[in-house]
Amino acid sequence: MEFGEAMGIASAVVVSFGGGAAIIAACSSWLGKIWADRLMEKEKARYNKDLEVLKNDLVQQTEDFKNNLIQQTESVKMKYQKSEILFRLELEAASAFIALSIKVNPRNDFPGKDWGEVCSETIQDFPRIEDMLLNYMSTWGAILSGEAKNEFDEALSLIFNHKFGDDTSSRTADEAVREFFERLDKVESIMKDQIRTQVTV
Repeated sequence: MEFGEAMGIASAVVVSFGGGAAIIAACSSWLGKIWADRLMEKEKARYNKDLEVLKNDLVQQTEDFKNNLIQQTESVKMKYQKSEILFRLELEAASAFIALSIKVNPRNDFPGKDWGEVCSETIQDFPRIEDMLLNYMSTWGAILSGEAKNEFDEALSLIFNHKFGDDTSSRTADEAVREFFERLDKVESIMKDQIRTQVTV
């Protein structure tokens, strides 16, 4: 075999290997692309699924937050409305009490009236005053604070003990009437303070 033939065979072998290598390289590239596309689709599908889950979670959280906010808003509205109603009732109760207090004090009819006359008239008027106070309490008792009720009850107790002149305590009529009006003033003061407190809040 001559050198030229050997070179021809060698070059044919090299060319055939090179061609095979080119074919293998092309096939590998094609297969690699298919696998990469499949992997990419698979990853894309997984990410889309995860993204959808996150999106649904976010939508649910947003909806929950919105519902919670609506509930809180409604709750605040209801509290405000109740507070407004209570304030209005307290204001009416205080106004009614002030009017009552003016009616039961003889000095309001005649500002210069002697204290002795005031005591005498008040003691004589205790049965009527008691009815007025009890009527007031039946209408507005639920609105009065505990402190105001205590003072109110003390005022009623003074009337009860003195209206028939059979007070067993050592209080004189003068002291009883003075304390009675002090109790009424205290109730009025408590009610006014309660209203002022609500106005400033």
